Amino acid sequence: MNIVNRLRFVAEAYEEKPAVVTVEEELAYGELYDRVDRYAAALGELGIGEDDRFALLMGNSTRMLSLILAGWQVGATAAPVNVRLGDDTIEFLVDDAEAGTVVVDEFRDDLLSV
Repeated sequence: MNIVNRLRFVAEAYEEKPAVVTVEEELAYGELYDRVDRYAAALGELGIGEDDRFALLMGNSTRMLSLILAGWQVGATAAPVNVRLGDDTIEFLVDDAEAGTVVVDEFRDDLLSV
């Protein structure tokens, strides 16, 4: 049983109980599992699957956690990259991780045109 299967089991038993609490939001187990499931489907649509690697260039958030779990659900590996690093360092880390896809949030949306 992997952690995402365990999350599904817990979400069924404790759907309304808080799973993740941050300054910005609180996610119940049911909400977290639903988000992970949606993100896993989106990763699949991007062609990300078993043994693939993808980089996450985003701030610390429930979205990042959900994408890491979604990656595990599809058998892929997420490589979180600190958004505060310089462009050259980010490029090195993404290349070093052999990430075929980079997921970017609003903290570094300036890179969307690159």
